[in-house]
Amino acid sequence: MSAAITQVARSAAEIEAWLQEETAQTDEELHNGDGQDPDLVQAMRSFLNGTLSADEAAVAITRPVTLDMTPGADPYIVLQSLWGFLASAFVEMGQEVGLKLLDLLAAIQRMPQETTAITEIDWPDLQGFGHMWYDCHSSHFHGPPQLVHGENGVMAEERRIGLCQYLEDTGVVEANIWLRIPAAVAPDLGYSVLNMLRTNRPGLCVYIHQIHAWLKVAGPQLWKGKAMDELENWSSLAGDMRGRLPMTEHWAVWEAALVELSGDNTTLPKDSREVAADCLRLLKEAKKSDEKIGQVKKFDT
Repeated sequence: MSAAITQVARSAAEIEAWLQEETAQTDEELHNGDGQDPDLVQAMRSFLNGTLSADEAAVAITRPVTLDMTPGADPYIVLQSLWGFLASAFVEMGQEVGLKLLDLLAAIQRMPQETTAITEIDWPDLQGFGHMWYDCHSSHFHGPPQLVHGENGVMAEERRIGLCQYLEDTGVVEANIWLRIPAAVAPDLGYSVLNMLRTNRPGLCVYIHQIHAWLKVAGPQLWKGKAMDELENWSSLAGDMRGRLPMTEHWAVWEAALVELSGDNTTLPKDSREVAADCLRLLKEAKKSDEKIGQVKKFDT
């Protein structure tokens, strides 16, 4: 395996198989939440094959959700299934499709706030999508590292390689979401990814690929996206590091961690050390970058 994971495009057959798996086959399955409305999945299929534009697909893919709503329903709860489907689709169908889905998510965000006699849905706010993204792809930031547990605590090589691909794909897609549709995910998501370096979490041999993807896609924006004196620390840091630190200090700690991880004395396998070395290069390049950052205007702390 080279320093960077080679993108593996999903075939049309693989994408169709995944869509079929996500489709509820009976009304009972749909009622029990064991699959998506066939019309919703067909809207996704039509968008991917170019039959529907992003704006047309946004209307079609959300229609089954709004039609199924009952009086007094909490839109946050009602939208969970749709957001879960989209959050999974962004990664499960590969980077190429995941990046195409940015157009669909942006189109959903452009939809006007929907107010009916039943309920109100704030589509521009994408209410609940960020929480669903966290549940699907970011829960390994905190708590026991269930993602990397293997039999007797040892991760099989095939699983390790698969996780490296999954985390690289996840990082590429979510960094692009963060750049293009900031309201869709947590404003500090990229910093939480980088902060795994500082917490020295078990599983860094695979998590380093998510870090690599973020730095590759959004390194300069991460460096300049927040005012230097506004970046808050995270609760997972050691006691003497708590409080508010300037970006320069966070960056220095992450850089030192990457120097260590890419060295010969680390416990990481060779390919993970190579990825860590490339992360170090990207981190340094981001810090030196003088380009104007236009995609990300402001983040509230």
